[in-house]
Amino acid sequence: MSIFQATQYLFTYGTLRRHFQYPVYRRMTRYVTYVSKATTRGLLYDMGSYPALVHGPGLVIGELYTIRESEALWWLLDTYEEAGNRFPAPQEYRRERVLVNRPDQPQARPFAAWTYIYNWDVRRGRLIASGDYITYRRRFIDL
Repeated sequence: MSIFQATQYLFTYGTLRRHFQYPVYRRMTRYVTYVSKATTRGLLYDMGSYPALVHGPGLVIGELYTIRESEALWWLLDTYEEAGNRFPAPQEYRRERVLVNRPDQPQARPFAAWTYIYNWDVRRGRLIASGDYITYRRRFIDL
């Protein structure tokens, strides 16, 4: 992963995707611009009312955003995810950079984007084999 990358990106894979239109998503769009669908390596789990991304061999489907106002964005999302030093340790999520790919640009090199990695044990969760939280919700939850 390159240390220098002029444009900062956010990768979302769960309740922060456009499909859900939660109030926090609408606030988030003040600080980001949607770019495209994207993927990253990892495993996705259903933890009840939200998903959890952990490092692993699978493929997780999500969305890529360009970050326009990082300070305001991180305050909003760190609060939503209860991540960072404002919350008691160990936090459920941690903000981390991951490599992402854009399916609409299969020949392009992966690049870094920020996301939230689940920091607790996922054994109580259910593996989302498709790696796509929207597809999973449509099939198993929002019948």
